[in-house]
Amino acid sequence: MAEEEKANILIYILGYDNETLHNAMALFGNYKWAKIVILPATLLFENYMYDKWLIEHYDEWKDYDYVGTLSWRAKDKIMLPDMDKLAIFLKNEKIYDVVPFFVIDSMDHINDIDRRQPLNNIILNRLFQKLGFPDNYLKSNFIQFYCNYWITRPKIMIEYIQFFHKCKEIIDDDAEIQKHIWKYVEYNSTLDDANIKKIFGRPSFSSHPFVYERIPFLYLNRYPILHPGLSYKNGLYPLNTKNEHKNNNDHFNTSIKLWIGKHLSSCFSINLKKIKIAHDVKEHIIDF
Repeated sequence: MAEEEKANILIYILGYDNETLHNAMALFGNYKWAKIVILPATLLFENYMYDKWLIEHYDEWKDYDYVGTLSWRAKDKIMLPDMDKLAIFLKNEKIYDVVPFFVIDSMDHINDIDRRQPLNNIILNRLFQKLGFPDNYLKSNFIQFYCNYWITRPKIMIEYIQFFHKCKEIIDDDAEIQKHIWKYVEYNSTLDDANIKKIFGRPSFSSHPFVYERIPFLYLNRYPILHPGLSYKNGLYPLNTKNEHKNNNDHFNTSIKLWIGKHLSSCFSINLKKIKIAHDVKEHIIDF
């Protein structure tokens, strides 16, 4: 029996040092679709790929059907689809240009993040107005995906890289944005104080990584996006994956796999009455 045709997918697995390289090799080293990249430690974090790395290595990925990125620790944050099933689906359907892996549908979750990090939307509103978008553009109905966990077609990746450079130029040069982007931002990081100071020049984060990680979903909404809910409906996730939204597969939430402990507070506020957590596909409910 002939093997089904598959879309040719390349995903760069991003790390920052020898330790993360070792971890990435252990987690992703056996996958044909994965290639590990060690990035310099900058305030762009994974967005360094769009700033420089992808253009510098264009010949390596230009002939793939889809290209994108994941962090070496993505499996600690989210459920990933079965990439072989995804590749077959994308080859057969042919209509989807963007495939995000970390989608948040819960408005409680999104609103909680916005309450704790209000500078993101202030900066993004200013940025997109400067780019010529409508004043209320950020209030549009987006599929919100995060952490630079996404793939797209190479021609769209090139387009996004060009858009990213326009954004970066405005962010770096606009006095109003600079006034806000360097203010203190609440974030529980796994980085130690020495590394934070090395990256930001101070012992706390700026808003740069949080602003940049939102630009993809704000720009790429113009293209057909394969929502994880549809992937789930079509059986593209491992068979033992549970849907947090059990009665509505259109709102399958790939952000259900969360760390317990200090990382929990970086995702949810204890002001929520109930939190659903799935860890290694075992679902737990915590009441406060």
